Amino acid sequence: MYITFLMLVIVLIGAFDTASTKKLQQSMPTDFFGFTNYNLMVAALSTIYFFLINKFQIHINVPTLLHSILYAAVVFVSLIMPILTMKHVSIPMMLVVRTAGSVIVPSLVGGIFLQERIDLFAAIAICLLLGAVLLLYFKSNNMKQKSNLFVCVLLFLVSGLGTIVMKFYTIDTRVYEVESFYILTNVILTLLCTAMLLTQMIRKKDVWQNVCAFVKGKQTPIIISRVIIVNLSSLATVAVLAQMNMSIYTVVTSASSMLTGFLLSLYYFKEKVSKAQAIAAALAVCAVLFSVL
Repeated sequence: MYITFLMLVIVLIGAFDTASTKKLQQSMPTDFFGFTNYNLMVAALSTIYFFLINKFQIHINVPTLLHSILYAAVVFVSLIMPILTMKHVSIPMMLVVRTAGSVIVPSLVGGIFLQERIDLFAAIAICLLLGAVLLLYFKSNNMKQKSNLFVCVLLFLVSGLGTIVMKFYTIDTRVYEVESFYILTNVILTLLCTAMLLTQMIRKKDVWQNVCAFVKGKQTPIIISRVIIVNLSSLATVAVLAQMNMSIYTVVTSASSMLTGFLLSLYYFKEKVSKAQAIAAALAVCAVLFSVL
């Protein structure tokens, strides 16, 4: 019952994440400075957030630090890719690509390296999701354009990496508590983004003005709310992955993300949903049902 409740929380937060990502794409400059400022603000606020949760305590050892460095690299790219992809394709298409990567990559890694068992129902669920992905791909001329395809391929490759890194963290007995892991991750991200901005300040004089303008922009309240709400999902994800196979977790979260994304696209952002997208949503519902049998 506890895991079911956490999964419901993750699904609801996922819907908020999709909506806020689209809002950021509409309000935020999607250039080098925009993405760097965005990552810096998220990382700095997340560091404060997890320090408060952990009562200003942090524990560091080499295994925890190595996991944090790897996860920081994944987060840096993962924060950028959905926003960048939405600049080229619609919400449903972005979710399709992210779903494909988040299902295929962790399931393969879990099965090959962790000997996680993929039972018949999980296999059927994965096949249904892949069917939804392929259906939308072959029915979309937009994704087949070279620039759009390149961005979608990058999103596909990074979508499942976060789950994989967190899974390996949960099974490593040498690491410290998850709050220290997230604090270290965000400190590393903050230092990385700060170094990138300082490097640019040496070359250009208007960098500081751009940073100030970004902080004062209308995207700031969205970023703050994302930090507070989405980080709750990160804590819930670690608790769920400690007791659940990656293949089951990725199927449930990915299918749910597709469904909520289609609803947001249709009713909130007023994007046109094609017949193929409606069929893909139905396949995603079936995938969820099979995954929980």
